[in-house]
Amino acid sequence: MSESIYRQLRDIGATMEGRRSDLHAKATPEALALIRAFRFDGRDDLRLMHNVYRSNIDGTAWVEVPFAWEPFWAHTSRRSFGIHT
Repeated sequence: MSESIYRQLRDIGATMEGRRSDLHAKATPEALALIRAFRFDGRDDLRLMHNVYRSNIDGTAWVEVPFAWEPFWAHTSRRSFGIHT
């Protein structure tokens, strides 16, 4: 199993935010290269859906990857098992 895109972006020091379950990262050349090259379990037919957009606040480019914000899923998993932090 390949390392998650969240962890790969974290490991290169990408600026990231979460909006509920979606990952948003500054669209640097390094971050975009990782996202575009990512394959689930090395399968070429399983790529990440993503969207590049410009911030309404400062005009910087960001990339959104739906359902990839791991802290959201970790929190949701804990709550579903009755573990509250």
